[in-house]
Amino acid sequence: MNIDASIPKEEDEINTQSDMKRTSSHIRIISKKGNSHVYYSSPFDSDGMPSLRELFRIGHGPSSSHTMGPSNAAKMFRSLYGSEADNYIVVLYGSLAATGKGHMTDVAIENELKPKKVTFIWRPNETLTFHVNGMTIKAMKGEKEIGQETYYSVGGGAIVIDSELEKIEGPYKKTFTKVYNYSTMNALLRWCRKTGYKLSDFVYQSEGDSIRDYLQQVWDTMSKCVESGLQGRGVLQGGLNLPRKAHDMFRAAKRSNEVMGRNAYLFAYTLAVSENNAGGETVVTAPTCGACGIVPGDVIDALAVAGVIGNITKVNASISGAEAGCQAEVGTACAMAAGAATFLMGGSTEQIEYAASMAIEHMLGLTCDPVKGLVQVPCIERNAMAAGRALECAQYALMTNTFHIISFDEVIMTMILTGEDIEDSLRETSKAGLAQTYNLDELARKQRINEMKSRLMGIQQKNSIRMQWGEHESDNDEAKSSSEVVHETDDAKKKDNMIMLDKNSSFDSFY
Repeated sequence: MNIDASIPKEEDEINTQSDMKRTSSHIRIISKKGNSHVYYSSPFDSDGMPSLRELFRIGHGPSSSHTMGPSNAAKMFRSLYGSEADNYIVVLYGSLAATGKGHMTDVAIENELKPKKVTFIWRPNETLTFHVNGMTIKAMKGEKEIGQETYYSVGGGAIVIDSELEKIEGPYKKTFTKVYNYSTMNALLRWCRKTGYKLSDFVYQSEGDSIRDYLQQVWDTMSKCVESGLQGRGVLQGGLNLPRKAHDMFRAAKRSNEVMGRNAYLFAYTLAVSENNAGGETVVTAPTCGACGIVPGDVIDALAVAGVIGNITKVNASISGAEAGCQAEVGTACAMAAGAATFLMGGSTEQIEYAASMAIEHMLGLTCDPVKGLVQVPCIERNAMAAGRALECAQYALMTNTFHIISFDEVIMTMILTGEDIEDSLRETSKAGLAQTYNLDELARKQRINEMKSRLMGIQQKNSIRMQWGEHESDNDEAKSSSEVVHETDDAKKKDNMIMLDKNSSFDSFY
């Protein structure tokens, strides 16, 4: 059967508010930012989607947008100038520069451009217009520039080339080769009702049978990643000395009762993949490296369903933490897993949509604040928690009727608008949130040590004074008291210069 290229008409009239404008069959959301207006394509547009091969990418972690994407950009650039250039200059902007060290962005680029010398310029406080993950590569012949190109890593390993942006129509630019005729959940629900087919059938009929082989490869990679991760020991690289927990969690799961064990196994498998990703090993973007390991891929059909959910979000909103916060990464992955789990439990297409909606809806506003720019804290445990949340959403959708006020399309529209409202410091720049406060306990510990040293010095100084006065048998108690007061005053001054951690302290004193 061939998929009908026409989109079934929406039966219910869509209510528009003062901040929406209807233009023909499309709706544009106008988000006011200062005196300007940012236009977003509405999820009610159905212009098509790219292949799931563009969503499920197999590659090295720890980040699809900060490691895999820049690596792909460097590979593209090398194919253009590799034979002529003898060295390169790479300028990293925005989030790529702010967290590039922790994500091994420079290492990924160097690996693609070696053995040529690469000079990096880091500009974390400068953001290019199109996307926060911008980078410019310059090909050099000696000190002469022979060519350059600017790339944007837009999430999931995908790259947009700056010189091609002018060719893209529409206020919210997306670049992909159209494979699917529909790009919204509402359109797909109508298609399923009209044809009697499932979401997985939509994938196979749109992509052809070859996509089954690719999804099998994706599943094999996921399985190997879990098996490898469960054997991992020691601490993760990067400086946080974060211990791997998957192996211990797996052992605990085997000792637990049935109820506790179910969650423990789920956590162990998710931790295994996330820890492997943090270690820079081979993973599958689902939808990103930072959100890998959440999809419960037991069968190929489940991956197809998860892929449709991720693709809709990618096209109409974002899967980039730097663009929309962690709600776009782990939130999307949670929705993919919830939909896949609902499918595996025998749920209908409507129940799949309901579970996916809940998964993102209850993660709206989730910030991306990785400590030290590493995909470790809070990322690894957050993945495990999201895996548990996905199953809860699936169970909820299966145990109640599918009536709900907010549709999946409306949730992802809300997600991208919420992402715009999240401060840049909380969108994968490691400038605020947990990235700013994670070491307060260490500061407190150091302060307590300094206080103890200061008190010890004061005691030693007092003892020294007493010994001196005792040897000389002075009756001048007033002078003795005066000497002691001088030393105590010095100690007090030292304390005044120290950071005080009490209930009246403000965080501003630490930075």
